[in-house]
Amino acid sequence: MTLRLVSGFGLACMVAACGGAGQDATEIGADAGPAHVSDEPVDAPQVREIPENTVISATEDSLGDTLPVDVLRSGGVVDDGYFVRMKPDSELVDGIVGSYGMNGDSDTGTIEFTFEPDVLTIPIVLPIITGPDPSSLDVRVVCGEYTSDLDLEGNQNWAWREIPTASCSGDNPATVIVEDTGSEWGQWIAVGAPRLLLEES
Repeated sequence: MTLRLVSGFGLACMVAACGGAGQDATEIGADAGPAHVSDEPVDAPQVREIPENTVISATEDSLGDTLPVDVLRSGGVVDDGYFVRMKPDSELVDGIVGSYGMNGDSDTGTIEFTFEPDVLTIPIVLPIITGPDPSSLDVRVVCGEYTSDLDLEGNQNWAWREIPTASCSGDNPATVIVEDTGSEWGQWIAVGAPRLLLEES
């Protein structure tokens, strides 16, 4: 498993790999001479790729405080919405919401976290667990015009997942959208409160 701390990580852009905002134009003074305009196309900011199934080995010393974010939920999402036998071992996982609701696997729904730009300077991690069938589950990060998805294969135990926000910049908040659209056996997902990642463990 690999952990990479990227300088300039934006706290606010939690959510799934966030895209960068456009840079502010630099004002050219009257005495600066004529500006040169290039005909070369300007490449759009690229979303940082997160290695497949990136799992963070988190300890009490490596994790910061729980981030104060508003959680929007819809559908069958409930508090502690996970299969009863999958209770997390660590007390660091708290504030859990999930789609394993009153009707078990058949419940569906959406969870959204939004991070403001002022928290995007340190990596953000999110505890996630899924049922045996993740085919109808999606975790994506939206930042400005950019989106990035997390690969949920093999996430059937609680694991800290890095939220890729390195490409977020400017005034763009980052939104993490957790969605369950499946009502079959094994199709559920739960997440805990996001935290800052302070150091490698």
